[in-house]
Amino acid sequence: MVREDARLALKQLKRAKERDAKFYVNVALSYDMKNRLKQAAHDNDINMTIIMQAAIEAYLVDNGY
Repeated sequence: MVREDARLALKQLKRAKERDAKFYVNVALSYDMKNRLKQAAHDNDINMTIIMQAAIEAYLVDNGY
């Protein structure tokens, strides 16, 4: 019984992890845009990825997605 509970708990954990999987997108940026992004990340002490995720999220929300 304990083994079965542990097995089910592990299975649920794996399912939760799969739902939180990250998907990567390659984006070609102009030289100027990359430099601006790099500068913004440096000035605000955050990762460039965080800025890109926030920009994508803002675009999706603004357009009803």
